Amino acid sequence: MATATAQKIVVIGGQDAVFGLGLIGLEGRTVSNVDEARRAIQEVTADPETALILLTENLTEARPASMDEAGALIVEIPSPGAARPSVALETRIEQALGVRLEH
Repeated sequence: MATATAQKIVVIGGQDAVFGLGLIGLEGRTVSNVDEARRAIQEVTADPETALILLTENLTEARPASMDEAGALIVEIPSPGAARPSVALETRIEQALGVRLEH
C-alpha cells in the first residue's frame, strides 16, 4: 500500500503576506523584489512536497513561463494596497490551469 506524502503550500511575498498567512500555518518566504522572488520560487519548487505557491501579485514577473518549469501550481494573491481589482480565487485557478471549473 502506498503512503501519502504531505503536500505543502508556500507563500512568497512581502512581510505582511508571509506573516499573515503564517498565522494559519503556511510556510513562507519573505522577499522584497522580483529577483528574490525568482530565487525563492526555484528553492521551494526544488522540494517535491511543494504543491501550491501563493505569490503576491506585485511579484508576478517572477512567475515561470509554464507550470512545467515551476513544478507546482502558482496562484497570485492580492498584494497589500493592490491597484488591480481582486479576482476570485476560482478564476485565478482557472487561469493558471487553463481550464474552466464546473460546479
